[in-house]
Amino acid sequence: MACVTITPDLQQRLATWCAAVEAGLPNYSAPTLSEGKKASGNTGPVWSVAFGICTRHGKVSGSLVDPIPPTLVDIGKNLVSTGVLPRAPNAATVERWDNGQWKTPQKHESKFLYSTVILASSSVDDAVAQRIALGGPLMAPRGKSSFINVDQEVELTAGQGVMLSVQDAGAEKTAIGGDLPCLAIYEARGTRYIVTLRYVANTHIPESYRQRIQHARLEKLLQVTPLPSIPPGLAAMGPGSDHVAPAGTGPADCQTVLGEGNVSSHPTDVSTEVDVLAMPEVEQKHVVDVYETIASHWDRTRYKPWPKVVEFLESLPPNSTLADVGCGNGKYLGVRPDVYTCGSDVCKGLVEICRDRDFEVAVCDNMTLCYRDETFDAAISIAVLHHFASEARRQRAVSEIYRILRPGGRVALQAWALEQETDSKRSFPAPDVLVPWKHLNPEEERQAPRAERRTLAEVAGEDLDSTGDQSQVRESTISSASDVLGDQDEEALSDEVVYTRYCHVFAEGELEQLVTSQGFIVDAAFFDRSNWCVVAHKPLHV
Repeated sequence: MACVTITPDLQQRLATWCAAVEAGLPNYSAPTLSEGKKASGNTGPVWSVAFGICTRHGKVSGSLVDPIPPTLVDIGKNLVSTGVLPRAPNAATVERWDNGQWKTPQKHESKFLYSTVILASSSVDDAVAQRIALGGPLMAPRGKSSFINVDQEVELTAGQGVMLSVQDAGAEKTAIGGDLPCLAIYEARGTRYIVTLRYVANTHIPESYRQRIQHARLEKLLQVTPLPSIPPGLAAMGPGSDHVAPAGTGPADCQTVLGEGNVSSHPTDVSTEVDVLAMPEVEQKHVVDVYETIASHWDRTRYKPWPKVVEFLESLPPNSTLADVGCGNGKYLGVRPDVYTCGSDVCKGLVEICRDRDFEVAVCDNMTLCYRDETFDAAISIAVLHHFASEARRQRAVSEIYRILRPGGRVALQAWALEQETDSKRSFPAPDVLVPWKHLNPEEERQAPRAERRTLAEVAGEDLDSTGDQSQVRESTISSASDVLGDQDEEALSDEVVYTRYCHVFAEGELEQLVTSQGFIVDAAFFDRSNWCVVAHKPLHV
């Protein structure tokens, strides 16, 4: 048994917080809140609120309760930093005891690495605010608020407490000082708030609780995250801006497929181009790096062409030339064998997959497409435009498609919609968001993951893709896995990951306005499967 004293500022903060809990009891629901019964002989609290892992009455429950609040987290960290506790608590309860109420002896189980009991505040101005009885397993009540076989009594004032611990969490070993100790509370005078902090050993966390905590963590990880602002310094291109990058400004990996690279008869303002061509960090980190990392998984899950795109491709005359800008794994490159198709993508991993299938492809940035002017009869760019992090770069991407199309050439564009269908499980809190990709089998990519990743406890199903609506996105609050499950479990859960991809979701009319601003004439605009789609053509005479 060790004595515990928290600092005066934490003591004041704890007393204030306990009063706030009392005032906010209607906001708590079962099982977080448990109200006592007067018929129990005054041997229980008026109410108790459990946080983290539910350990009410000294028993570990699989019930999912609220996370440990910041006040108690900070107290735990303080006691760890001062050497009182071996590690931060993963379970907590706060109880209210009224005049005449008392607690029968309660055994400190070996499932708890420690239990710390702290008197938060008292309504009576006594030097001794609360008496605690400590003893072994033979300690028992003798009448009302009287006990036999008491080894020690501790008198607590506000901010003081005691800690009971075992030598080895999860093992059936004796507590420090002999047998597993018992603790009882003598009859209270006035009102008391008593806080108990515990650390539950990993081997004693109920499987039902693990499953619930994992599900809650998954929901939190799969929230679509709004970005606070667009990266600065990217000025929008007006309708009259030049559409073509100067020769030689494309990426080193850009390979010529038709002709000898970018050739333009139009002058270019290099100072304007610099900002547009520079890839923002959010794109590099949350688009390019992510797709390089998940390329093989993406290929295994993205093999079915989108019907509306197939419909557009089927409308092309035989022997047409087609550019698939942002071709991904090339699922559209083989739809029309009688059409000469070239694909391009900034992701080297996806381009290699296309090459393995004998498609004509190039590693190429959409900002500087590696084709001559007026080369293609048609173009498609599917689920690409929403990955550009500024209006200027989205305009540039469309203007490059305009440049490589011959007069009269047609284009089909598709991007994620801010508006979602009524039966959609997905919602976007803002136009610029980070959307999760659940990685089903990251083993093969784990050797050199370039993209930032977040661990998750449970991975199942597909991702939140433009042509699928398979994952719920909703808010959830839960303690971190290391706080709740311990370090060993956190390592076990780190095998599976979630990557976040930057997306700008388009509002109604936005895609049409983007297309017309770069000179196209819109032939059709429609909403399909939670995406905005535009089919347009380049005018014969500019």
